[in-house]
Amino acid sequence: AWSFPIFAENGDILGTFCTYSNTPRSPNNWELRMTEAATKLASIAIEQDKVRHKVRRQAMVVEAAVDGMAVLSNERYCYVNQAHAELFGYQHPDELLGCSWRKLYDEEEIERFQQQVLPIVTKKGYWRGEATAKRRDGSRFTEELSITRMPCGDLICICRDISDRKRMEVAFQESQKRYMLAAAGGQVGVWDWNLDTNEIYIAPNLKNMLGYEDHEISNQMEIWSQLVH
Repeated sequence: AWSFPIFAENGDILGTFCTYSNTPRSPNNWELRMTEAATKLASIAIEQDKVRHKVRRQAMVVEAAVDGMAVLSNERYCYVNQAHAELFGYQHPDELLGCSWRKLYDEEEIERFQQQVLPIVTKKGYWRGEATAKRRDGSRFTEELSITRMPCGDLICICRDISDRKRMEVAFQESQKRYMLAAAGGQVGVWDWNLDTNEIYIAPNLKNMLGYEDHEISNQMEIWSQLVH
């Protein structure tokens, strides 16, 4: 029997390729060359199998992701995961494959992408921000979107629906406005102390009630404690 070690690309030994004979003897040159060639083919096959397993695992992770993920090639979808399809109201990713990204946005948003977003992606290779997207049924939603340019020129897009978060932000801002108006109108002084960070907020009308302008008292606990009795 004679053998050659099977090496990985990084030099690690993957195993040994052996050739056996029915009778004890030394191999001739042709047999050695054939065994060496077979060893190299085995190395390539093992490495390719490892790559396939790695790609398969990565694909499973992408498909299981809650964020929408897609790849654009020449401005058309060549890959879409299930979450991306469902985010835009489609039952299966195949419904978007081959379609232009423009299908999912209004003309105004398309123009913004072309004039502002895509030039940044071309220059920096990456962009992240918000956009107004369009579902299959025509309804609109606010999405958080990141676009990354690959060396080959394809674009990786990752998006999520942030409509609920935006509504909560607007509601909070409106609530804050109403509260401040009510406090100012009722001559109510407000201050807030964050016990975790030791930061405080002193409303301007409270400073005015104490005879100070807003800029005369900084929002520092040391200064505020001198004014509280």
